[in-house]
Amino acid sequence: DAAAAAAAAAISDADLGNECVVCMDAPRAVTLAPCNHHITCVGCTQELIRLKKSCPFCDRPIVEYSTAKWSTAR
Repeated sequence: DAAAAAAAAAISDADLGNECVVCMDAPRAVTLAPCNHHITCVGCTQELIRLKKSCPFCDRPIVEYSTAKWSTAR
């Protein structure tokens, strides 16, 4: 269900650090939709969409994205 998927995404994202999983350089700054993963920077997200690629973590299609500030403190 959607709540379980969102909870799993939050736990998984917390274990990844703050770097974009694509370029491994820029900070994560994007929430992908509909999967809600926070794993990419703006530049890599735009390139993934341009190339019609899916989420690098769960392989779900990227329908849209938003930029948001969130804390990576544990």
